[in-house]
Amino acid sequence: MTATTNSTASIKSEAQMNDLINAATLANAYPLTTNVVVGDSILFKDEVYAGSFKKPIFAGTRWISGTVIKESYGEKTAQHTFTIEITGCVGVNADEVLSKKSLMRKGRNLYKECYEVGMADNKSAKVLDKNKRSADAKLNRDFQRNGL
Repeated sequence: MTATTNSTASIKSEAQMNDLINAATLANAYPLTTNVVVGDSILFKDEVYAGSFKKPIFAGTRWISGTVIKESYGEKTAQHTFTIEITGCVGVNADEVLSKKSLMRKGRNLYKECYEVGMADNKSAKVLDKNKRSADAKLNRDFQRNGL
């Protein structure tokens, strides 16, 4: 993480958002692939689809910046889910995203192209806790699947 921003600051213009995207993508040759925790300020690319659920049509992409305010693991599937407080958005249907206070994303979708632009306080302890909860959730899922 070399690009930083105030985690509570809102992106006030498309130019500010584009500056943040450029800073994050240039500073980080490799996107984050794990270990996003509560308190992290992140920037991620979101794919947008139109049409029906059964026949989706790719409409384009958008970049969303925000602060992770909640994260959890599903009890049955052990899938990581994040709730993100939105601070900025550019791209397809950006106004729709900006009209919301927060949004939820699965980890498998968030980590596709995600950059950390502000680190949570006490991140290392939060990562250890998250990894323990992940292992516990996966163990519980496996027990349920195997009827143990």
